[in-house]
Amino acid sequence: DCLLRILLEVKKFSEFHFISEENLMHEIHYPGTEAHELIHSELLSQLEVMIGRVSKKKEFPDDLLYFLNQWILGHIAHEDQHIADYARFSQNRPVAENIYPEYLGVVTSPGPSFENS
Repeated sequence: DCLLRILLEVKKFSEFHFISEENLMHEIHYPGTEAHELIHSELLSQLEVMIGRVSKKKEFPDDLLYFLNQWILGHIAHEDQHIADYARFSQNRPVAENIYPEYLGVVTSPGPSFENS
């Protein structure tokens, strides 16, 4: 039951992360956007399979750790790094203060004033 809840949270976070990342890729005109979106779709499908197995069998799938390890090392550390490198040097790089409202849904407000009165 605990493992299932954790996997559901991983799925929820992943969906949010993937949408944010896909929006960024479109914003910066990343050339590998479509292929990367397919990878996201496949990862979510694989995660859904793992969730189903845990839900039905109430046990820890032998290949779950391998899947999560490959996801983290293979996708995040490798594939996502290409996007970060491209975004860093892109002419279409969004301005930082414009990213948060659009991608994270955060309402930004001016920080505290440090001027002497």
